[in-house]
Amino acid sequence: MGKPPISIAFIWHMHQPIYTEPGSAMALLPWTRLHAYKDYADMALWCEETGFPATFNLVPCLLDQIEGYAAGTLTDNHLELAKIPVENLSEEDRAFIVRNFFAANEENLINRFPRYRELFLKRGPAGMVDSARMAGLFDDREILDITVLHNLAWFGEHLRKDPEIQELMIRGRDFTEEERALVLEKGRQWIASIIPLYKRLWFEGLIELTLSPYFHPILPLLCRTGSAIDADPSTPMPREILRAPGDAFHQIKRGLERFEELFGRRPIGMWPSEGSVSEEILPLLKDTGIEWMI
Repeated sequence: MGKPPISIAFIWHMHQPIYTEPGSAMALLPWTRLHAYKDYADMALWCEETGFPATFNLVPCLLDQIEGYAAGTLTDNHLELAKIPVENLSEEDRAFIVRNFFAANEENLINRFPRYRELFLKRGPAGMVDSARMAGLFDDREILDITVLHNLAWFGEHLRKDPEIQELMIRGRDFTEEERALVLEKGRQWIASIIPLYKRLWFEGLIELTLSPYFHPILPLLCRTGSAIDADPSTPMPREILRAPGDAFHQIKRGLERFEELFGRRPIGMWPSEGSVSEEILPLLKDTGIEWMI
């Protein structure tokens, strides 16, 4: 007699921390935007194309950032520099671009574009070139190509199927300012499609959505710092012991409210940040509608 089938749930955890300081609309790092280009929609679209039933855990503070980039109310220094006409860039701006716009996996992203790899090899290791020399290392046309190729390299497989994007990718060099603006707008539009895509697939029943507490805190530690000792008695502890179960509950409650604002309903599953659980967090879930945790 064969063994009984095993029920397996595939769960993808989507999370980026908040990269802005309080009251600022400028993200200090571009990772939310770049991963929104490359990963978030592609994962859901592959589920739709194959009929694969998966669960996606979406952290509310990530959803806030996706919504901000889609609406143009959130930006980052990389994005703003890519909007400035090359001839108007300062020496400091040019050095920043040369130092930071090759932040991509060399084998899978940079090497897909011969021109991008050529410029990457010309720069060499970022730490080996001082900023003044870096600023003068590339001419205006090369700087323009770097800013375009950096964004194209991060575009995911589905976004690359856009006919206008395909045309630019095939040419791969000698871009214009207008073409760069087109690339950035295509990226913004793509980010704007992410939340509606997840909502549609969730309501159609193909995928399930779950959430984490709003800002991704470690709930047991927020309830009681000493819970770290429950897991490992040798854990070094701070002098001040935090007990803030009210804050932990607020993170759950606010996350559910934000989820409902964006998707029109609340999830019944939750991935506590880093999979961290304790008996102290269980009472916080009473009357929240959360039926299961990972």
